[in-house]
Amino acid sequence: MSFNEFIALLKSNADDILRLLKDSNSEREVLEILSSYLNCNRGVEIRTFPTLIVDLLYDNIAVEVEFNKSPHEGLHQAIAYKVFLGIDSMLMHVLNYSTDAFKVAFRKILLICITKLKHDHLEEYQWRIKRCNSLSKSKRYYRNPTIKSQKVLINC
Repeated sequence: MSFNEFIALLKSNADDILRLLKDSNSEREVLEILSSYLNCNRGVEIRTFPTLIVDLLYDNIAVEVEFNKSPHEGLHQAIAYKVFLGIDSMLMHVLNYSTDAFKVAFRKILLICITKLKHDHLEEYQWRIKRCNSLSKSKRYYRNPTIKSQKVLINC
């Protein structure tokens, strides 16, 4: 499954997933909801150097999930999945409330990482960031007081 197909799966089930995430109180609960709803493996231990534990493994996409944490948290793990495992990786922040400062900081961190890594597919990754930014601005994810959790999805 590609990154875009995974995003399409999340978007097609967003209302149900967000309804379930609304009452989440911990990262463990978020992982349980996502793994059961998306039918993916949770807490997969990969014995490499270093040993990696992937929060969610869906086909060939490793997803690092953070719950109510700072924008920079989880980034190193998502990069490690890509570098050590050689598979697509994604960082997903699930937040009770997302501020504009969080979104700005998250975008800056990602752009710095992409620039520093000098990835061959820089234009594709910039497009993915723009696509994810547009997801966070849609009515479903942005400025909707009935939704407690907002997601920011970025493919590393």
